[in-house]
Amino acid sequence: MARILLLLPTETYRASDFLEAATALRAEVVVATDRRLAISSVLGERAVHLDLSNPEASARKIVELARRDHLDAIVPVDDQGVVVAALAAKRLGLRHNPIEAALATRDKAAMRDSLGAAKIRQPDYRLAIADSDIGALADSVGWPCVIKPLSLAASRGVIRADNRVEAIAAAQRARGISIAAGGDDRLLVERYLPGEEVAVEGLLLGGALDVLAVFDKPDPLEGPYFEETLYVTPSRLPEAVVEAITQTTAAA
Repeated sequence: MARILLLLPTETYRASDFLEAATALRAEVVVATDRRLAISSVLGERAVHLDLSNPEASARKIVELARRDHLDAIVPVDDQGVVVAALAAKRLGLRHNPIEAALATRDKAAMRDSLGAAKIRQPDYRLAIADSDIGALADSVGWPCVIKPLSLAASRGVIRADNRVEAIAAAQRARGISIAAGGDDRLLVERYLPGEEVAVEGLLLGGALDVLAVFDKPDPLEGPYFEETLYVTPSRLPEAVVEAITQTTAAA
């Protein structure tokens, strides 16, 4: 029987889907979370507590676990666990994503740099550190702009600004949100792009993208905040537009 370690942040909404899939595959599941589970005493060694914000320490703990009882795969359920999974799986000789790629998914500036190096179309952007002149950076990318933390997901801390006063206030708020969530004070300042927003879900298999779904986001996302609300699939956009979206995603 295959033995799989699932990295499950406690706030994830995907846990049940992954557990059901593991059951269908008749795999033994070990659950690792960033908080201790109420059922840990029942699961025994199949429940592991990890600090996902410390990838090195978490990877070492996973390697120690695998030495006591083998693991066949490490699956991160959300983005908080991708670096931990890559580090631990590499050390155990298991299939894994390249560590550099995993790190880029957790740092929006690194991701933008990688996309730029691959000549993928994207908005103009600047990295803001603690003493950066936010207004000057926003001037350089153009107005309106969007200010966001580097490591958060689900649009947390993403704020539109239409002028320098709003940009300075947005940067202060975004930094506070980032630090409260365990991130740092670095920000990304990007040119705001008007238009409809979509989300693409897919799997990368041997370097080829297998698209599972393209979602429309029907609620207007014009700012100043960009709350995640409704996702609708299949997309109602023209077929040619959906094809262009999937091709751009595959290139990225």
